[in-house]
Amino acid sequence: MDHGTDSRYPSLTSFLIVIVSLTTSFAQATDFNSLDTFRSVHDGILIKQSYGALLCPRQKIQPLWQENRLAPPGCSSITPSGELVQTGIKAIIHAASASMGPFDDTTEPTEETISQSVKSGVLLAARFGIRRIAIPLIGGNIFVDRVRFNTEQDLNRFEKTQRLAEVIINAVTAVDPGLEYRFIGYDPEGATQFQNAETANWATKPWHVKLLSNLSHLLSNLSNSAVGKTSFKARSLVLKGNILDFSLHGADAIMNAANMELQFGGGLSGAIASKSERAQEIDDANLNLIKTFYANQ
Repeated sequence: MDHGTDSRYPSLTSFLIVIVSLTTSFAQATDFNSLDTFRSVHDGILIKQSYGALLCPRQKIQPLWQENRLAPPGCSSITPSGELVQTGIKAIIHAASASMGPFDDTTEPTEETISQSVKSGVLLAARFGIRRIAIPLIGGNIFVDRVRFNTEQDLNRFEKTQRLAEVIINAVTAVDPGLEYRFIGYDPEGATQFQNAETANWATKPWHVKLLSNLSHLLSNLSNSAVGKTSFKARSLVLKGNILDFSLHGADAIMNAANMELQFGGGLSGAIASKSERAQEIDDANLNLIKTFYANQ
C-alpha cells in the first residue's frame, strides 16, 4: 500500500531527521544501541530501535488495530523528551490504554487496558535505566467518561477518578521492578485520590509484608543504605503539582497518558508535547515503532 501522500506516514527525509535528532538526545537517558530488534521477552513483545522502544503484552492482534496503525491496548513506548531534557526529564513513557476516537469495543479504555499500559510503562522504564518515574492519573480527564469500570454501580466523576488511582497504584505494585515512583496529582483532589489508593493497597498486604516494609522504611530513614530501597513504601511518594516541573519530582522520566495511536493529543499529553518542542519528531518515532511491530507479526 502506498502511504506516500498520507501525512501520518513520515517521508524518508523526515524519518532520517528523526533518527539523527532523537538518537542523539535519547543517548543521554538510555543504553539503546543502533540496532533494531524485535523479540519476545518474559513481559511481552519488545521493539527496540535507536530512537525508542515499544513493549506490548501478548494478545490476539485485531485487524482493526493494524489497519489504523494503532498500538495494541496495554502497550507503552519510551522516547526522548525533546527539550525537556534540559530540565532533567530525559524520557517520556507513552501509556496506550485507548484510541483517540472510538473505533469499536477493542479500542475503548477499561480498567484492564489502563492497568496493563501502566505495567508495560514501568517495566519498559526499568529495562532502559530509568531510576525514578513520575506518573499522573492515567485515564483521567479526557478518557474518564469512556472508561469501562468493573462494576455495575453508577459512579460519579470523583468515584471514577478514585477508581483509576487505585488501578494505577495496584498496577505499579504488581510489577514493581524497584524504581522510585512519584504519583502526581495536579490538584489537591488528585493527590488525595492517589493517597487514598496507596492506603487501600497497603491494607491488602499480609501482616508480615507490612512488618518487613515498615522495618525497611525505618532503616532507610536512619541511613542511606540500600536496604531501605527494597520497600515500595520507601520508594513511593504522592505529590501535588505539575508533572512537567522537574523540581517537584526529580524524575528521569514522566508517564504520558497516551492513546493507541501513540500521538500527542490534548490535555496533559498536549502540554507535554508543547514543552518538548519536538512533538512531531516524537510522534513520528512512535509511529515507526508501531509500523515495525506490525511488520514483524
